[in-house]
Amino acid sequence: MTQPHAQRDHATWSASASARRWGCAGSLAMEADAPPDKESHAAAWGTAAHEVAERALRSDSKDCFAHVGAVIRTKEHEIEVDDEVAETAQAYVDYVVEASQGAELLIEQTFSLDRIKPPFKAGGTGDAVILDHEAGMIEIVDLKGGRGIVVEALNNKQLRTYALGALLANPGRWRRVKATIVQPRAPHANGRIRSEEIDVIDLMDWTQDLLDAMQLARKAADWLGTPEYEHALLEQGFLTPGDHCTFCRAKPTCPALEARAALVAQTHFAPEKGASPEPPAPETLDMERIVRILDHADMIQSWLNSVRAYAQDQAELGVAVTGGDSTYVLTPKQARRKWVDPNVTPKDLIVAMINAEVEPAQPVGEERFYAEPKLKTPAQVEKLVGKKAYGALAGFVEQKSSGYNLVRSDKTTRAAVPAPPHQHFQKEG
Repeated sequence: MTQPHAQRDHATWSASASARRWGCAGSLAMEADAPPDKESHAAAWGTAAHEVAERALRSDSKDCFAHVGAVIRTKEHEIEVDDEVAETAQAYVDYVVEASQGAELLIEQTFSLDRIKPPFKAGGTGDAVILDHEAGMIEIVDLKGGRGIVVEALNNKQLRTYALGALLANPGRWRRVKATIVQPRAPHANGRIRSEEIDVIDLMDWTQDLLDAMQLARKAADWLGTPEYEHALLEQGFLTPGDHCTFCRAKPTCPALEARAALVAQTHFAPEKGASPEPPAPETLDMERIVRILDHADMIQSWLNSVRAYAQDQAELGVAVTGGDSTYVLTPKQARRKWVDPNVTPKDLIVAMINAEVEPAQPVGEERFYAEPKLKTPAQVEKLVGKKAYGALAGFVEQKSSGYNLVRSDKTTRAAVPAPPHQHFQKEG
């Protein structure tokens, strides 16, 4: 088994950050001086899905559901493998197994871009690399566990960097490269599995664009260590806020993102002349203004969340979070009870009560201390009995949405549904 996903280091210019570095040349310099990123639960979930997928690919069974109930320890979380983790990983594993028939499969291959002479250490690790010597094609397959951000395959800078790395790491008579995204939890017009296929010559031409982006990031990094380097980067035009800011560690202190957020707030959130300085109540806004606010809300919310998280990090380090008349303090989260020893048995508990000479409120045997066993989930049962037999169980299974999400129409492939009142009442006549 290779090194667990949670323990792997990244290059200065990692393939996974290519889009961010490309979109904002100053991001590498800003992140070099930013505090370590706290691992979100969503990121830990994705790491767990990758871990399960790798374990399954390296096994004879190729069965991700065999890991349901296992606990994956990431940098800051413990993720119990459930049905959704297994389903996500299995979709990727099934594709890789089928696509690699008759070809050479490399799992989690690490590569370096040293051969193209980048200005700093650059490289990454490909989830799956498929070498089809007969067809003269290399395919890189990347598992995306997220559902909030739909990732495009066409002209995807991360995937092209992976493809370039795979090409350099596996010399041969290759004519084409294929970059495939498997994103089971995010619907897309081109499907949850989508690819870009390009000629090797075109990829090598693109490599010059990659080197140009790297050189620009190198120039920005030269400002590190100078006074007020963040504002120098802003004034020199190295900082460019946009969608690529989502996973940037420097988000809380980035002057370009702060300026963009302030501009948007002044333009779309400011009250009318003569009104209270408080933001206007939603019911007082016309629909055009509401839509403009929604168009920018994700960026503003993402920045606010990162500022709040950064402030908490500073507070936990002992820095006073105070300014003007406001002070923010740390308070403990609500405590939850748990067994000190996870291996404690009912017999241990009963003996402890006997030794203390206390009687339980009602007579209990050891079996009463256990929760009732649960039936496997429909997805686990399907894996157990097979698709054909599972079809006979259709009457026992339902799949219902838990509610609604409000999303922009061009950001989803799911069909819009009528509002609840329109679902229950029809026009007469």
